[in-house]
Amino acid sequence: MRPEHWMYTIPLRLRSLFRWGQADQELDDELRDHLERKTQEYVARGMTPEEARRRARLDLGGIEQTKEKCRDARRVNRIQDFFQDLRFGFRMWRKSPGFTTVAVLTLVLGIGANTAIFSIVNAVLLRPLPFKDSQRLVLLHEGLPKIGFPKMSFSPPDFAVLAREQKSFSELGTFLNERMDISGQGEPDRVIVSRVSATLFPMLGAQPKLGRTFSPEEDAPGHPVAILSYALWQRRYGGNANILGQQIALDRQPYIVIGVMPRQFVFPLPGLVPNGSPADLWVPMAVSPAELQEWGGLYMTSVVGRLRRGG
Repeated sequence: MRPEHWMYTIPLRLRSLFRWGQADQELDDELRDHLERKTQEYVARGMTPEEARRRARLDLGGIEQTKEKCRDARRVNRIQDFFQDLRFGFRMWRKSPGFTTVAVLTLVLGIGANTAIFSIVNAVLLRPLPFKDSQRLVLLHEGLPKIGFPKMSFSPPDFAVLAREQKSFSELGTFLNERMDISGQGEPDRVIVSRVSATLFPMLGAQPKLGRTFSPEEDAPGHPVAILSYALWQRRYGGNANILGQQIALDRQPYIVIGVMPRQFVFPLPGLVPNGSPADLWVPMAVSPAELQEWGGLYMTSVVGRLRRGG
């Protein structure tokens, strides 16, 4: 579009937006003048004044319809409607402040809830999972339907049996979220710590930004090591590149930082499991001998499996 066209149209649209009352009055005057000239033209052709006016209106296509077409041509109708809605809403609020406030809060809560639900559905169901070969990843459950628990997490001894006996999965990984106090540098803070098996990060195809992930040996008790999320690394430690090897305290127990995950890595994904918020850091699952004897209890361990090809 030529620059001279914009130099002509932009002032007109701004005038229509901020002085729309005057612009509408000028539009009325122009349409009335056009209607009168058309009427006189038809009278001069021999029509009666009533017939000439009716014919002129037909040629014009309806006064109100023509006004709307002209307003649309200005391309400011939506903005005008928005400001008119704001004025109407303000008048209603002044007349009934209590009712209007409740209605607005209801809308805000409804929109917020829908946005949150869509975000979870989009992340978990619609978008492909941001992990390696994600179409073969499966979240596993066990259940006790006869006593009203058709779908539940695994207990450590039940998972040990599954891992030993199953034939359908090439890899299995476990995780369990807990809340812990972190200290050691700066003020203590409450964070989400995810206990994960050493197999989980390799199964997801997750590579750390700094350091390494857990080794199989560290999946046993007695190896207090930790991997930080990118967000916690930035927030608490200022992105210190020398964080590896430093000691932190989780519930007053010392842990050594061995890795930092990249910014885009999030696990567990929001909504993946009940109360499964994304972790701030990860530590080894390190199931103890006592936990392996807890038959019929501790149904808290979530399990992810990778289906065998062709399975």
